[in-house]
Amino acid sequence: MDYSTGSLIKIKLTEEEKKEFAATDDSEAFVDELSVKYGFRMQDSYWMSVDVLQEYNYNL
Repeated sequence: MDYSTGSLIKIKLTEEEKKEFAATDDSEAFVDELSVKYGFRMQDSYWMSVDVLQEYNYNL
């Protein structure tokens, strides 16, 4: 969630990115790399990672 713009950013990792993430000990550095690649600012975002994304929308 980018709270400076009110945007929800979802990124589906490529197989290569999944392998890179599994091999790293520093998940924050990995997410910093993603922020450069996908154009969002870490200091304006909250992030989490999940194996399976479940999304619920109510009254939309």
